[in-house]
Amino acid sequence: MKPARFVALFVGAGLGAAVVSAGQLTERPLIRALAHPAIEYYTRPTHDLVAELKSRIEDGTAQIPFDESTGYLRPVLDALHLPVESQMLVMSKTGVQGLYTGPSNPRAIYFNDAVTVGYIKGAPLLEFAVEDPEQGVIFYTLDQKPQQRPVIERKPACLSCHQVYSTLHVPGMLTRSVFMAPDGLPLSQFGSYDADDRTPFRRRWGGWYVTGTHGAMRHIGNAVVTDREKRDVTVSDSTLHPISLEATFDGRGYLSTHSDIVALMVFAHQSHMTNLITRIGWEARIAAAAAPDHRADLSTGSLRDGVIELVDYLFFVDEDPLAAPVRGTSGFAETFAAQGPADSRGRSLRQFDLERRLLKYPCSYMIYSAAFRALPAAVRMAIYGRMGDVLSGRDPNPKYARLSGADRRAIVEILRETVPDLPNRFSAATDGAQVNDSLSSRALRVLRDALDKEDRWIKVHAAEALLAVGRPDGVLRAFESELTSKGAEAKYRIGIWRVLAQSTSEHEREQWVGKILTAFLDTDGPDRLHAAETLAKLGYHARGREADAFEIVARTRRGSLAVDAQWVLVNSGPGNNVNGEMRLAELLDSDDDGTRDDAAYAIRHLPKLSSAAWEKLAAAAKREPAHSGVRANLMSAAFLHAPPGENAQKASFKAELVKYAQSGTTDEKFEACAVLGQAGESDVLPLLAGLLESHDPDVRVGAAQAILRIGRP
Repeated sequence: MKPARFVALFVGAGLGAAVVSAGQLTERPLIRALAHPAIEYYTRPTHDLVAELKSRIEDGTAQIPFDESTGYLRPVLDALHLPVESQMLVMSKTGVQGLYTGPSNPRAIYFNDAVTVGYIKGAPLLEFAVEDPEQGVIFYTLDQKPQQRPVIERKPACLSCHQVYSTLHVPGMLTRSVFMAPDGLPLSQFGSYDADDRTPFRRRWGGWYVTGTHGAMRHIGNAVVTDREKRDVTVSDSTLHPISLEATFDGRGYLSTHSDIVALMVFAHQSHMTNLITRIGWEARIAAAAAPDHRADLSTGSLRDGVIELVDYLFFVDEDPLAAPVRGTSGFAETFAAQGPADSRGRSLRQFDLERRLLKYPCSYMIYSAAFRALPAAVRMAIYGRMGDVLSGRDPNPKYARLSGADRRAIVEILRETVPDLPNRFSAATDGAQVNDSLSSRALRVLRDALDKEDRWIKVHAAEALLAVGRPDGVLRAFESELTSKGAEAKYRIGIWRVLAQSTSEHEREQWVGKILTAFLDTDGPDRLHAAETLAKLGYHARGREADAFEIVARTRRGSLAVDAQWVLVNSGPGNNVNGEMRLAELLDSDDDGTRDDAAYAIRHLPKLSSAAWEKLAAAAKREPAHSGVRANLMSAAFLHAPPGENAQKASFKAELVKYAQSGTTDEKFEACAVLGQAGESDVLPLLAGLLESHDPDVRVGAAQAILRIGRP
């Protein structure tokens, strides 16, 4: 397959990804604040973790032995509690020791919530960036040469790069995505991106090595600019999805050959969160020093804007959604998630989602950081108040719609048990009935019964429902039995393989997906249509000749097979996404009911939709006759993809879905339940609870899955 070309269109995408109100923090420079009496960055004693280590080395209570392989690196990581699994590798010639780095000798970065350590094989210095609870990020170095008592030195000169617009004009963290020549030299004429969780995935990690898998999504890590006259990064199969970098550079002198994608995502989020916390703290302290009563007014002006911006970022309001599952390679995800703190139900803000967003519970773990806890009490209370306005629904701004009722309840419950000074009035939105233990048990029993007693596609639906809500027990065993007894049946075998692909190891998943692909490529096969739809649902990324085969079907065939082939192409990378969405949306104008129905069903499953495609979808949903069998899928897709600001239309589509759930056909009821559950709005729980008693087992399964999805923490 020819390499895809990534063409950079915007510079500073990390900052442009999320637009906030006038007066946002980045517009209020604090360059002269370093010497302000309320700050005194250079002269006040520091209380950061590296300063503590420096003191312990000086008084002899800490020993950090030197070794010939990595110098002081490993004992420093141990002393500061930085996991090796957090390693990220920079291959560009950036940073204070950029002359020593390059693709063959990358810079390794290790981090935890407060400390970042940089190491380069053969370079003279270890580098430290550490968040002081009050002073922002402090910078230090340590000579990489054997010494009886190693000397850690503070380096104020680092502020020439680390107190700029991108750090919100406070001493802070930088996470950049650069355009890089093959020798590692950053091509400054093309600019760079300041990357955080709002930055589009396709613009992340230029100049970095990246290990891990991410489905059809693409990034510009591991890739270089081959033509210095063009702002193009060559992204190809060879730059995506590496599991290790052993074959890329000589790993001797490094602790690992991983540059874990999950670690990179966490670090990008954390860097900007750190800067936001420092900024609001500094602004409040300066404002309080100038006020006659020594109290900062956080209810108006730039301080109020700062609180809003911080809380929005804390809740991942503008996070770029994931279009495919992300998996790391170093074990960082497991190490990070185990740190806690956890509530009495074992839930933690460090738990990952990595299917559609970074964290399972969209509230930043940095609320536990020493820097957040050191904010002036009035600032913390203002932040808690703003968080309460969002979580309770008192602020109805549509941008908070991505926080579902289940998200809000879980966040409140976790914070109540893990944040000691949280106000008692802190609460989540009371948006109707909730999933209690009794209702959850009933729904789970319905799915277990269907898995054990029902046949064929109802069994498939029950199995997929159990997998979707994190209850996989018994699914693999049941479908290994189905494979033995019914695995030769045309069409149904695709359903068996589909479940097995979702309930086995990554290696086995690839084998099952390969069997499904073979069924699709068999032009005379009896289950080609089922194979195409299943590949699309599994997020299969078509490449090379397989992609050509799907393109031929999408272009030359009509009906359901063409729709499903186009759906696979939409999943298969940035080059197809926008145009592919529009091709699907254009099929909504077809005279053929089956084509319109399948196109709506495919669009419903897309993670997001362009505004142009949404307009075609909304128009198609509104004009479809009330008696049409296509209408339920159109309403489902339109309801899920309704953008912020379309509240009236969304409510209208939802009302139609409720009608289908009440009195539609079996397929319409099942589809309506699936979509209402996906939306996570608990006001439909009484309706869904009633459907658990339906005489139709497929309707019972659909209602049960919806209930468990709404109630899933």
